[in-house]
Amino acid sequence: MNLRMPAEIDGISEERKKIERNISGRKVVVNTMRPHSAPMDGEHLVSSVALKGGSARNLWAFQPTRMKKTLVRLREDQDNNLYIIMDSFGINEVIPVASLVSGKKMAPGELLELKAKVAWAMNSSPRYTEEERVILNAIERVEKEKEAAAMQAIKAKQKAEEEAEAKRKAEITAKARAERKAKEAEIMSKKAKRLRKRSEIMSREAVTVCNSLGYRFTGKPVTGDEWKVLEDGSRVVSVDPVSVDSHGIKTGRPLEAFTVEKKGGGECRRVKILTNLRFVGDKIGMKAESHDLHVKSRSNALVDIEGNVIELPHYPSLKEYKSGSEKAELVAIGKKTKDDKIMVFRMERGDFSPIGIFPAISEAVIVN
Repeated sequence: MNLRMPAEIDGISEERKKIERNISGRKVVVNTMRPHSAPMDGEHLVSSVALKGGSARNLWAFQPTRMKKTLVRLREDQDNNLYIIMDSFGINEVIPVASLVSGKKMAPGELLELKAKVAWAMNSSPRYTEEERVILNAIERVEKEKEAAAMQAIKAKQKAEEEAEAKRKAEITAKARAERKAKEAEIMSKKAKRLRKRSEIMSREAVTVCNSLGYRFTGKPVTGDEWKVLEDGSRVVSVDPVSVDSHGIKTGRPLEAFTVEKKGGGECRRVKILTNLRFVGDKIGMKAESHDLHVKSRSNALVDIEGNVIELPHYPSLKEYKSGSEKAELVAIGKKTKDDKIMVFRMERGDFSPIGIFPAISEAVIVN
């Protein structure tokens, strides 16, 4: 609020002046006077407020006994509203002239607010009566209650939002937990299925097969990719699907014999693979688990020569090879070394020349 002294004051005399305004369609006269004790340039103070015209009457008048030592000032705001202000070392009372004209009093709370604004605009301070202090305390209490209610509403909203967020997170966590449990259950189910399948395979009666070179191999019969459920090092014989049931082999033909190799990361593959197989009976005089190279007069050996696996005749010595009836261009001679390698010779124009020592990748079996 900005307050100023009214400019258009008509001079009745040097001591008395008046201001006329139209307020709510009525002509209003505010009479002012300068006290005798005031200096020549002193402020004119309000003495009375009256209506002009047919219904002329006084609306307000200065009361010396009640308003002793009080300066009754006249001010107007930026909207040209006039105010009578009782100033006695502080703002005692503020009377809007428009309220005098209309006869309607402002609410106590509005008057107290107006007094505070006027005091601030005049660089003064409001002076409250006991009755006004009671009203101020009541207003302050109501404001505090409103503020507390607003704060409670804010806290309730925040709590509701936090609970909603917590519920959302709980639902996400519950969903993730359910998905994880479902995945774990699926993994356990697959694992249990593999274990049941492994147990079922290991309960089958082992079978013995041999290839065209006479290499014998004993292992559990499997079909298709059943071997993938077995442990590292398991020896298996892959057979035609029609040849096996839950109790083992009945009829059919063997397809491959190999050892299962499993490495880290779940990699699973077949190693030491034998093909061109046939079933053999218990009268074969060699144990399947044997990895020794048995040589009498002649045997065959699978030798890895620079990545090519070749089946070669194998003799204990050159002398026995020379005395034999079968001749070949390449021949394996002598015993395996500690690292499972064997010497290979080449025969050219009746002469033998060593070509190197190469890995012997399978057993040698006597050929009768």
